[in-house]
Amino acid sequence: MDEKLNVTEEVAISYVKEFAEYHRDKTISIEKVKEDYPDVIEAVMLGLLTFDEDQTPRYTLKRPLKGEGSSVLKATVEFKTRIPVRDLERITKGINPEKEAVKFGNVMRAYIIKEPIEIFDKFGKFDTRVIDQVSSVFQ
Repeated sequence: MDEKLNVTEEVAISYVKEFAEYHRDKTISIEKVKEDYPDVIEAVMLGLLTFDEDQTPRYTLKRPLKGEGSSVLKATVEFKTRIPVRDLERITKGINPEKEAVKFGNVMRAYIIKEPIEIFDKFGKFDTRVIDQVSSVFQ
C-alpha cells in the first residue's frame, strides 16, 4: 500500500498485520493486531499511514505542526525500521530502562522517527498514539 486512500477496516487490519509480521518476524493473530494497533488501523483506514514495498511506514500527521501564521512546519513522519546495535548502545547510554522507562521510550521513539525528543510535546494525541504504536514494532 503506497498511495493515500481510505480503506475498509478489514483491509486496514490486513495491511497492519502484514506490516507487523514482516518487522517482528512472527505470525500475529488478527485479535492481537486489533488489540495492539487500534490507532494504526484507524490511520490506515483514513489514508494517513501507508507502507511501501519494503513495509516502511510513512505517516501524514492528522494535525500537522504549524509555525508562525499558519505555515506547516511538519506534515509527515518517516520511520527507521531498524535500530543497529551500535546505535542502540549510543542513544541509550546512561539510561536505565527499568528505572527510566519513560525516558528510554522517548529516546527510542525519537530515534525511530528521526526527530528530537522535544517534538513529542507538539504532536496531537492521535498522532502521538499512532507514532507510539508504529514505533513499538521496531523496539
